[in-house]
Order: sequence, then C-alpha cells, then structure tokens
Amino acid sequence: MIGYLLLAPLLGGLLTGLEGWLKARLQGRRRSSILQPFQDIILLFKMSPIQARGKFTFYAVGFFIGVALSGGLFFGGESITLVILLWAVAGFINILALYNSQSSYSKYALEKEAIWIGIHLTIFMFTAIGLFLVTAHNTGEGSFHVYYILSQGYVPACQLPGILIGFIALLVLAPRRCFLEHTVAAEYSGRNLAFFEVGRWYENILLFGFVFILHYGGTVLTAVISVIVCLLIFLLRLLLTSPLSKKYEATFYYVIGLISLIMIFINLVVLVK
Repeated sequence: MIGYLLLAPLLGGLLTGLEGWLKARLQGRRRSSILQPFQDIILLFKMSPIQARGKFTFYAVGFFIGVALSGGLFFGGESITLVILLWAVAGFINILALYNSQSSYSKYALEKEAIWIGIHLTIFMFTAIGLFLVTAHNTGEGSFHVYYILSQGYVPACQLPGILIGFIALLVLAPRRCFLEHTVAAEYSGRNLAFFEVGRWYENILLFGFVFILHYGGTVLTAVISVIVCLLIFLLRLLLTSPLSKKYEATFYYVIGLISLIMIFINLVVLVK
C-alpha cells in the first residue's frame, strides 16, 4: 500500500509524459520532455487558485484522497468491493465539483463525467463479481480480496474472457478526458488543478492494476505477461483515441458501455452454469 502511494504518481506522471511525447511524435509536432508533467505539477502547487473558494479546494483534495486510498487498498490486497466504493466516492466528488462550478463548460462536462463514472462503476462491479465466481469455482470459497485472488495460482482471464474484453474495451476506447483540460473556471486553477491531475495519475495506475490481476497467475511469467498486456493497452489507447471526434464522445461511451456489458453478462451466465 505504501509502495503504491509513493510510486503510483511517479509511474502515472511518466505515462502521461510518454503519452504526450508519443502523440507529438506521431503528429509531427515539437516534442516536449517526458518529465514535463512533473514540472507542470510543481508549478501548479506553487500557485494559489485565482478564486479562493474553500469548497473547491475540498473537492480537489477529496478526489485526490479518495482515489489514492482506493488504489492503496487495492495494491494492499484488500477487498475489491471497498476499493470500488472509495473510487465511486471520489467520482461523486468530481460530479459535485462540476455541479457547483460557475463555468459555462460545466454542464457539458458534468454529463460526460457522469456517463464515464457510471459505465466504469458498472464494469468494475461486474469484474469483482466475476473474480468472486472464479475463486469460488476453483477453490470452493469465493472471495473479493485481492491477495486471495492473486494467491490461487490461476489466471482469471482464462475463465473471464468476456469481462476481460469489456474491461479492455473501456480502457482503450473510453479513457478519462478530464473536464479540467477544457474549463477555464478560476476555482480549478493552481494547486486545486494539481490535486486533480495527480489524482488522475493514481486512478490510471489503479485501472491497469485490474488488468494485471486478470492476467496474473502466481508466476514470474504471468507477471511479465501482465505488464506487457498493460503496455499494449496503453499504446493501443494512444493510437485509437487520438482521431476520435469529441462531438460524438458521449454517444461513443454509451455504445462501448453497452457492448462491454453484453460481453460481461454472457461471460457471467456461462460461468455460473
């Protein structure tokens, strides 16, 4: 858990910097340093919000703490249900911040954020159920605890192909596009923006953590395979999301969410039988 709290923002910042570097290279633009996100965050933490509204500082810090704790519990081997609950609370704080924002962009951003959180929360819940059923099928005793799932010596993805496809589809085709990238509301400036951005880094590592446990089978080989799959998802997301039109982004979320839910439902029905 402590390792996640310390290393996740470093890895998340490097992934963000690498993503920006690769996008610039693919589009023929001037490439910034991979370490640029860390420089930006340091500058933001030194800045105060343009408008000192205490509740938005609470929202920013609340989102940061909620995501950090949920990921810490996940990598600490605790129950996935508690992880999902804390992650959902962090997402709800995001929605509250948008609801109370005075930005002209907030209504549109609120719709996108609610759709994104709703779809991912549903997929998370079904993934947790699938992992519980797999442990029950293989050991006779189901469990939501990450450490129990990892210690059984089997690869859950072999029995959860539908859930795996649905989960990867969300990660690749529906990544979080934070409203903070578009709004110019004063309350989301300075250190408030920095807390939200670092929270997104924590969240990104948590999402890839789910992919890791779906492929991990208790051996070094499966651990290497899990890391490779995570990297492939990262690169595939980079290639596929860049040309997508944001005009139809909300509709696109609905389609991907529906397809993912169908795949997951079929997988769970087969597994229960």
